[in-house]
Formats: sequence, structure tokens, C-alpha cells
Amino acid sequence: MKQKLIMESWRKFLQEVDGDGPLGKYVMPNKKLDNEGEEEKNTEFEDQLVKALHKHFATGRRALPRDMTNFILQMIEGGNYPEIFKPYTSGTLYRGMNLRKEKFEELFGELPQPQKWYRAPLDWLLGRSQKTDVKLPFSPTSKPKYSPGLDTTAGSWASSWTTSFGQASDFSSIANNIPIILVAEASGNTFIDLDPFYDNYTFAADFDDEKEKIGVGDINLQSIYVYDIGDNQ
Repeated sequence: MKQKLIMESWRKFLQEVDGDGPLGKYVMPNKKLDNEGEEEKNTEFEDQLVKALHKHFATGRRALPRDMTNFILQMIEGGNYPEIFKPYTSGTLYRGMNLRKEKFEELFGELPQPQKWYRAPLDWLLGRSQKTDVKLPFSPTSKPKYSPGLDTTAGSWASSWTTSFGQASDFSSIANNIPIILVAEASGNTFIDLDPFYDNYTFAADFDDEKEKIGVGDINLQSIYVYDIGDNQ
């Protein structure tokens, strides 16, 4: 009986904390939705992590700096706080972008020919073609203002992806160049799952409809959807 009570107490303890590691019993407790760990304060590093993640979620254009990305990957690899820091390892992901023709060809080669209705009626109806002979991966270092650095957005190795094709499509159409959607599989690439942040923290909860995953480093592509805007300028 005594052993049973000890085990039950231990299980309760495990359920009440986020895990074990350099951040204490709780990860960013000051921003918890349910106020767990209110007796534990954020460390200075946790405040920096909150700030970086909040900028990423709130602006959509502030990629997570490399030092913060590396920290999350270290936690995942070390098994620390496994309910908070999780990899995303299975499923199809999409990234909406908008590029000039010259930039597209520099990164991915020639534009695909417009689709014929009798070959791919759905793509033809949606005004898009698909490029499957993608020889180069997507690299976050290919962005125009990339500048190596650990603690700046400009030096980030992180990129935003989503499991929602609709979200990627919306993001691809915010400018006047060529709308494209990159398609990748989680397997064989490195992605950070953001669902635990949506579920547990005030700074992320309002963005759960974006269904985002953070890609790290070069991402091998399966294909690219290219939408026809007439001249494809």
C-alpha cells in the first residue's frame, strides 16, 4: 500500500511539472495559460525566449533567431520538457511565398509550363502548375537580407511552414509577384512543432489557426505549386 501511494504521488508530481532541465520545473511559467508553476519565476533566458517567440508569432516576419532555435533543438535532443519542446516528424507541410520571376529561377530553376485541362483538370481550374523536378532545397539563407548572426532575425536558419494548404495559399498572395507554395514532407527534414506553444502560452494561443511548424536549415522539397498571374513577372 505504501509503495502504491509513493507511485501515485510520483505520477502526480510528473504531471504537475513540465519536465527536467536548465529552466527549472516549468518552462516560461509567467506566460502559462493555466498559471501552473506560479511559484516559479521566469529566468532571464526564459524572458528572452518569450520575447523572441512572441515576435515570431505576432509579426509573421520575424524568424526565430538561431540561438533560440538551437536551444529548442537541444532541449528536444536531450529529452528535456518533452511536452513543450517537440519535433514534428510526420506529415506534409506548405510554405507560401511570393517571388519575382528572376528570383524564382535563381532558386528553383525554370518556371513550369501552364497546366493543361486534360492532364490535370484541378490544377488547370485553380490556375496553377506544379514543378516536381526541384533540384535544390529551400534554404532560409537565400532570403535577400540574410546576414549570419546568432541572435538576429537576419541570421536565422528558421522558416515558417504550415500543415494548412489554405494558410500557405493566403500568405503567398500578399504581393504582386508570382505566388508559389513549397511542398515538403516532415520526414527527412527538421521541424519544430508549435502546437505545445499554442496550447500552453498566452503569447501563442491566438495564433493556433495558422497551424505553423518551424523548419530549421535547408528543407528538401517534394514539389512547388506556381500560380498563374498572367505575365509571371
